[in-house]
Amino acid sequence: MNKNGDMYIGGGTNMGGHVFHGKPIGSEIYKIPAGSYEAEQIYYDDGTEFRQCSIAVEWESHILMGSPGADFMICTRK
Repeated sequence: MNKNGDMYIGGGTNMGGHVFHGKPIGSEIYKIPAGSYEAEQIYYDDGTEFRQCSIAVEWESHILMGSPGADFMICTRK
């Protein structure tokens, strides 16, 4: 959660494709603004850029992503 109370949630995508067809697990990040129940998708990848996101944190104008495989990525917000 950032200082404004917005929450960022990171997670993996395409689990069925991974289990049944060996495709990479993708990543997505959602932002839930403070006082809202509406989630806004702010990042999506099919696994070619970043695999299996499990955590997302806002830092200044960036979103930091991490995965269980100890991978780390910084995305600059537009």
